Amino acid sequence: MRGLSVFVLSLLTALAVSGSRRTYLPEINLCDSSVVLPSWPVKSTRGLIEVRGALKKDRDVAGESSTWWEINLGAGYRVTLRSYNPSFASLVDERLSRVTLYRGDSIIARTDMSKGFAPQANAFNTLIVELDSLGNIAVAGGTRIPEAVFAVNVSRNLLHESPSVKSCGCLDISNLFVESDQSISRKLMTDWTEENLREHIKSSRNPVEGVYEYLDRNNDPHYARLGGRYLIAVVSDGSSGYDIIYIDGARTNESSWTTGMLKGHLEPVKMLVDQFYLVWYDALGEKMTEDIDASIEQNAILTFRFPLYKTVIRFLKRPLK
Repeated sequence: MRGLSVFVLSLLTALAVSGSRRTYLPEINLCDSSVVLPSWPVKSTRGLIEVRGALKKDRDVAGESSTWWEINLGAGYRVTLRSYNPSFASLVDERLSRVTLYRGDSIIARTDMSKGFAPQANAFNTLIVELDSLGNIAVAGGTRIPEAVFAVNVSRNLLHESPSVKSCGCLDISNLFVESDQSISRKLMTDWTEENLREHIKSSRNPVEGVYEYLDRNNDPHYARLGGRYLIAVVSDGSSGYDIIYIDGARTNESSWTTGMLKGHLEPVKMLVDQFYLVWYDALGEKMTEDIDASIEQNAILTFRFPLYKTVIRFLKRPLK
């Protein structure tokens, strides 16, 4: 067998769904080698690896084939796909696809699939491994429509590990991506609490900083729906701008929002007094940056403008008791 080589590929990253990030890797051929996958983002709650590959050689032999491939999850956990013939050259000769979850050399879960996979050379099969921060691992796959294979709990969060794909033999990979989720609260949580916000604003002499409550809106509901009647705080980011901190008032996706989460950011527009570039996180945690802005009038009225969504929202500074 040739020495094991490791390839680190250039990546193409794209957002998948709300809170999800999907990273595609280019097609590659592995021969007794492995490819290192992107590390899971910090605070990931879910991860998914999908690989579609075909072994160039996969001879039908008694027992397990000498060629195979696997998704390595780290910490000794790996999911292998391997041809298996328990009755080679007999009247009931049947070639199966064996999917196994190992920890080191110990078998955690195993299923021999007689249908769904194509256990032949040059036949493409998809293997999907989904895992979460609670230690749940679900495996699916097939040559056409992926089917569930098994699901187990290993009582370990593998989203802190470095995943990879490895081949024993030559493997053509036609599709490979990694997807991860972060909960909104974990992604946007800051160190601010209601108590330290209050103490900070009490001692602040910056006229922009303060607690602002929902005042009113001018909104076309055909273009946008108000996520709540927010109570927010505006505090310095330690540089030239200001962080917008959520305190209360969410209605859409209410359970995902807690006091102290980042709701947006204000960056002053040079040469224009009390005018700001706006970054805003909507009710689903999606970041909005384009064609939106903010302003403050009379050191009391904070206005957010979303012209493409035909929406203007105003907030009034609340005196601290």
